[in-house]
Amino acid sequence: MKKYLSLLSILTLSACGGSGSTHTTTIDNLDIPNQRVSTDAALSNDYVTGMHSSITNLGAMTNAVETAIGTDALNTIANDYNNIYASMHRAAMPRHSGLNGNHSTKEKSAYIFLEGGKMFLEWSNDKRRKFFTEQPNLVKYWGSLFCGCNLDGHTNDEILSIFDNDASIFNDFYNQHHYREYTLQDVEFTMAAASAGSGDEGGSKDILTFKLDKNGQIDAVNHIAYISQDGDLIQETSATATFKRNNKSSNTFNVGQINGEGKFYTGNGVIITYGKDIGSGLKYSDFGQLKYDLIATYPNGYQETEKSFEPFAGGYKDLRKETPGASMNFSGQAHGSVSNNNTDKNIAGNATLAFNDGTETLNMDFSNTTLTTDDTPWYNVTIVRNKTLNTQSITFETNDTLNDTIPDNLQFNDFVGNTRTPTYNLVDGYNGEGFGNQKMPGKGDGKLDIGYYGGPDGNVTEATGVTQYVESLGGIDNEIRMNVGFGMMKN
Repeated sequence: MKKYLSLLSILTLSACGGSGSTHTTTIDNLDIPNQRVSTDAALSNDYVTGMHSSITNLGAMTNAVETAIGTDALNTIANDYNNIYASMHRAAMPRHSGLNGNHSTKEKSAYIFLEGGKMFLEWSNDKRRKFFTEQPNLVKYWGSLFCGCNLDGHTNDEILSIFDNDASIFNDFYNQHHYREYTLQDVEFTMAAASAGSGDEGGSKDILTFKLDKNGQIDAVNHIAYISQDGDLIQETSATATFKRNNKSSNTFNVGQINGEGKFYTGNGVIITYGKDIGSGLKYSDFGQLKYDLIATYPNGYQETEKSFEPFAGGYKDLRKETPGASMNFSGQAHGSVSNNNTDKNIAGNATLAFNDGTETLNMDFSNTTLTTDDTPWYNVTIVRNKTLNTQSITFETNDTLNDTIPDNLQFNDFVGNTRTPTYNLVDGYNGEGFGNQKMPGKGDGKLDIGYYGGPDGNVTEATGVTQYVESLGGIDNEIRMNVGFGMMKN
């Protein structure tokens, strides 16, 4: 029997670790330029996740502009910033309110360069020509990015004509580097298990997002369910809900939702996050488990309890990369559960991830019982994915000591020595593809979703993800299900 709700109820949020420890963040270590959320909000949010509550790409934007037009050009704009800003003000060019703070002239000049160039494109030729007479250098710098060429020696008419041509170079640059602030509402977590429609076997996907109030505090949690239709993921509105936070200091959320089967759920749950325990703490991503303890009431009045740990992982959507772009290694932890019918077992252990020439190797050591209150181990799991060839394999390793302590219905029985033959049926991420159709011993299926994250400068520093594996042991409802979330810091 699957332990997944048709609608997961996201209720009480906490940031305790797997051992029950608590964590408090001080704002002093948040390297956020001109953070706009209050200290109280950031601390309140930290009960849920240790991720930065607010970050900007202002520094990354400045570096990108300086690289594109050169240090001398940016310094020229900075040295004449007041006059340029006056010209822009007369031309009714808006200036971002976020720059009315302790920002360097270079940062403000980079902002004016990008935002001004974007506005310049929308003007008539007469307005462009008038502005050119006031700020010829700035217009030339815009033009050099438009054409990718040196405009020295070109006439004014030739320079202005550039802006009538294809603006795709400038627009692409703008879309990639323009200033923006990220808050926790830009975070998306993917669940290891899916609930709506035909569930995991149908390729469905569940995600969690935050809703913030005007002060930047987490006000609610959105649970959004997608079902697979003809290979595409379509939002399932009947299995989507928002749970309002009752009290910002207690982090409790309203519960009470009818699912697709007519059951009414009441109870509570906890979001346990582990990212703050990895190295110096994950800042742009996080991972954890949704622990729920609910009472389901059927239309006829019959009641039953439902308990589960549901792993999740993710981070700032716009700061995610599918590959780190270079060979690198990560280390951290993995937390999840393994189940078979009515048997559920927490699994946790140290984890490593290596990315090398397009191949990812994820190792999760669940024989290490120090990270979970459950003192019985499970297998060591290795997943290898070649993103170039689009192949994946999963291997389980054991030894005599492990086999003696793992419950019988959570054991695989076809080890050759200490290792099982790899299974090549993992799907690359949640993309609407179905799995779970093997239904025969020794032939399982699974999904793997890994995201690489870093600050707005584009440098990868973290990796988080979820994985799921399902294998039949023969017979009805006799199948092992492994759901895991993992998070790591770059070594």
